[in-house]
This record gives sequence, structure tokens and C-alpha cells, in this order.
Amino acid sequence: MSYGFVAYIDEAGDDGLRRVKPLDPNGSSEWFILSAVVVRASNENAVGRWQREILARFNYSQRNDIHYRKLIPTKRRVACEILGQKPARFFVVMSNKKNMKGYKNPRCADEKNYLYWWLTRLLLERVTKFCAKWSSTIYDGPNPIKMIFSQRGGMSYDRLVSYLGLLRFQSEIGQLYLGDGDLSWKVVDLDLIRAVAHKNEAGLQLADVVAGAFYEAVCMDGKRLCEPRHAQLLIPRLYRGSGGHILGYGVKPMPTPSRMRLAPEQRYFFELLGFPNGKW
Repeated sequence: MSYGFVAYIDEAGDDGLRRVKPLDPNGSSEWFILSAVVVRASNENAVGRWQREILARFNYSQRNDIHYRKLIPTKRRVACEILGQKPARFFVVMSNKKNMKGYKNPRCADEKNYLYWWLTRLLLERVTKFCAKWSSTIYDGPNPIKMIFSQRGGMSYDRLVSYLGLLRFQSEIGQLYLGDGDLSWKVVDLDLIRAVAHKNEAGLQLADVVAGAFYEAVCMDGKRLCEPRHAQLLIPRLYRGSGGHILGYGVKPMPTPSRMRLAPEQRYFFELLGFPNGKW
């Protein structure tokens, strides 16, 4: 089955809402980050070379995969330096969960992964718009995206695909429950969605680098301070909208940063992304 683009999707943090840090010392992570690394289909085979280039710079002789959270800072910088120079586009959804503590969606009462689903929709709205735009330039018409998700324990990807199918049906009949945004469905083929183990797909390991770096840029857990320097190396490859804007395009914060009740150290990174420092 032919396709024009490949999107590798991974996450950092977790989507638990019952208890949330820092409101609850023993709660789930304050942040849940979902990222996508998007390449043209013609670069799909190059992705493995990029991953091996990073590993070679690590001087690894035993491991053949990358886990960002397990890397020491110098290797995190190396990974971001190399990845930030590759012909790819990055997309990130950054959910600060404090305002969602204890929230239960009555429309998804039986689905424990509904936050993941919702953030996936927000991510794919941006990914598909980017690919639809470039399809007309590169391929003279819509060319679908192969989407590869990092396999999560306890997650049903058949149900995720069904959710996306429902969104497409609602879009077609003009009855999206939340109509503020939509996917560009002309580049979506639900048969091209896969879930693969992190260790078995080099592109997922690159998406893990993006998610991990953005998580690190805003996470304050105990005595750990935010470290934005690695994520800064990835900013040039983020998708930008008209006027060069990143927020709302390559990076979607949820909720808007001014409502996140952030510490000054966390605010700094959003200011790097273009959020006005006078709007806090």
C-alpha cells in the first residue's frame, strides 16, 4: 500500500488523572507529552541510519536502542543535536494535567486511555494538515500517512483506530462533538496505522527523544529542575504556521500556558516557543 509520509508517535510522562503531581506528592506525572516525528516516505529507510548515527556517537557496544530517560545529559544533548539536523518535522502536544485532576469523561466512561485518544486527535490534526499541504507540492495530490505508534501496555489500538473512524464519520456529516479542529482526512488511511514495540522501530526511538526532551524542558519533580537546553536543539525542526508561529502548530499546549499555573522555570520554555512573557 503506497503512502507519502511516515509519522512515528511516542510519549513521555503518563496519562493518569486520579492523583497528579505536584498537587499530590505520590501522584502521576504533572505532564503528559505526545510527540510525532514525520518524514517523507523516501526518507523512511534513512531513519534507521539516523538512529545508528546517534548510537555510534554514544559508543554503545551492547545496546541497539535509545531510551531518552535512561541517557546521561551529555548523550541527551548528542541525540538532540543529531536529530535536530535531519530532514524531518516534529510535532508535540504538551498536556499539563493539574486542571484535569480527578476528571472523568462521561462519554468515555469505559475507556481508561481517553486522554491519550484526545491528545492523539490534537497531534494528528497538526500532522495531517502539514502532510496535506505538502502532498499537493510533492506528490501533486493527497498521499496518505503511515502512522506508527509506540506500543503501550494495556492499550487497544483497534479501539484507537475505531475512535479515529468515528471522528472521520462525524466530520463527514458535520457533527463533530468538539468542532474547533479537525484532521485533514484526505491524507488519513486507517489501514496504515500500526503499533510497534519501541525497541523494534528506529523511528519510534527518535520520537522518544523528542517527547523526552520536551518533557525534561518543563518537568519539575521533587528536586529536579527543568532542563530546556536539549529541547532547544529541536526547535528548528518544529512545524511552524504563518508568520513562523510554533505554538498551536508544531507545539500544542493544553490548556493554554497562562492557565497552567506554572513556575517561572517552566514558563521560560514556553517563552522560547513564542508565548508572550507579559501574558502570564
